[in-house]
Amino acid sequence: MDRQSGPFKTKRKAAAIEKMVKTAVANESDDSDIISLGPHIPNPDTSFDDTIRAGPQDASTPIFQVGELASPSVPQASADVPPVNYYSAGDDGDLMRFLEANSLPDMAPSTSTATHHDNHNKSKAFTFSVLFGVDSVTPDILLASFNQYIASNEAALIDKALSDFQRLSEDDKDDLLDILQRSEVRSIPSTSSSLEEILFGVSHKELIQKPKYTLDCLAHACKQLLHIDDFKSINNTQKYLDGLRPPVKKVIKLLKCSPENVSQMTTHGYIKQFVNSMDNQKFGTFLRFCTGSDCLCFKQIDINFVNLSGAARRPVARTCGPILDVPCTYSNYAEFRAEFNSILSAEENWAMHYC
Repeated sequence: MDRQSGPFKTKRKAAAIEKMVKTAVANESDDSDIISLGPHIPNPDTSFDDTIRAGPQDASTPIFQVGELASPSVPQASADVPPVNYYSAGDDGDLMRFLEANSLPDMAPSTSTATHHDNHNKSKAFTFSVLFGVDSVTPDILLASFNQYIASNEAALIDKALSDFQRLSEDDKDDLLDILQRSEVRSIPSTSSSLEEILFGVSHKELIQKPKYTLDCLAHACKQLLHIDDFKSINNTQKYLDGLRPPVKKVIKLLKCSPENVSQMTTHGYIKQFVNSMDNQKFGTFLRFCTGSDCLCFKQIDINFVNLSGAARRPVARTCGPILDVPCTYSNYAEFRAEFNSILSAEENWAMHYC
């Protein structure tokens, strides 16, 4: 069996999360305003096994081997499989970031135009199912999560159809049928209520039924989270997740640097202007580029100015810091914005290197 995919990978994740849950419960008394991270937090664009092999480790940070965990409900790796190397156990902020970034099902729709237009919200139906059971997920939460799972233009079309199905044009109806056919829907909706019923079934299948094996493994590992106030109810968890998405102004204040000359001061101004001009989608992409997550799970983003020019000039993000290396050789803001936008708009081309 391929050790990087399938049930083997899921078991490793569940075992690792179980350990992190125990650490989160032990650290419940920590009431810091900003979540503190360990030195090695998984990046959402990397595989679990690659990430937890990251090093070197800080000797002062608690570490564990997944192979050391034992649970009758979570199968362990066989003896002929080498144990997974170390991962830093942090507080409940580490756990939730890890859970959201690495433990969710692969929810990419079968269309080249689809994008996850708000990654922060895409996991709520799955997360609530893990923590409180499948029956706790209401139709509203499920449909809202499904809207975050599909492309933004498709979500807008579905919202339009649910509000007034009769106002759809023929082209809109054809596009709507294409969305439903990708999920193997055989019936054709004729009213907003019939469409809502169909979408409820589709979203339940895509977000809960398909990843059911992963969901069950994580439910066992995460049950101790219910002892933490933020996870004692759906409302508390909802507030916790919503609070992880920082406002733009707060992130700008967390951009830390020490300019030493005029060019560095000018570049720092470009960065603040660029971040302040972003819409929600691009802002989330910027956070994922810099930190590996679009949630507030960092104390600050350190900016390091570098002298790069020509073809080598580009911003480089080190998500384990997080540290953002920014060239200070731009002649104007338009040049800076164009180069940064070209990187953020091509997530599939981000080159990942592991320290």
